[in-house]
This record gives sequence, structure tokens and C-alpha cells, in this order.
Amino acid sequence: MGVPIVTGPDVSKTREMSHRLVEAGASIRAADADELTRELSVLLSDPERRRAMSESGKRLVARSRGCVARVSGLLAGLLAEESPPTGASGEATRPAAEAQRPPEVVSTRAP
Repeated sequence: MGVPIVTGPDVSKTREMSHRLVEAGASIRAADADELTRELSVLLSDPERRRAMSESGKRLVARSRGCVARVSGLLAGLLAEESPPTGASGEATRPAAEAQRPPEVVSTRAP
């Protein structure tokens, strides 16, 4: 279920995603109470705009699916490229990061 998003001016905790939503046409950032009132009034009277904003948001979310798996794969590849450190006896030791590494996540969803 997608819905249009209307926010106030302070999006400091969600700055990147808020920017992406506004750019995609899924969100409106109101500068003040008067603009919020105007934007909500427009949305309430315009079902086509609500639908378009909703669809824009759904497309943005769909494009973002699987990003955790992609980033995890990239990081695992980078970690695998590092040569293993050796202990005092010259044997390779298992790095602490490897011992704490979460299992690899594989997504079956298309990017």
C-alpha cells in the first residue's frame, strides 16, 4: 500500500531518503504550517496526484530492494581480498572481523 508523503522542513534524521522521495515525486516537504495546509488540501482533492505520488514511492522502494545484500556482497569481497595475518608461529590466524562476520545474504529479487 503506497501513500503520498508530506513532511515538515526538518528531515535531518532521514535527509538522504527524504531527498530521494521528493526527487522521485513521492513526497512533498512543506516549509511551514501554511504550506502544509495547502499541500494537504490539494492532495485531498486530487486523487490522481495521490495515486501518482503513491506509485512513485513504490517504484523507488522497489529499486532499493536488495541493497543490503548487494553491499554485504561487496564488503565480503573486499574482506576476502585482504591477506590473512600470521601469528607468532607463522600460521595464518583468523581475523576477528571474520569470526564476527554475519552469514552471506543472497537475494532472489531482481535489482
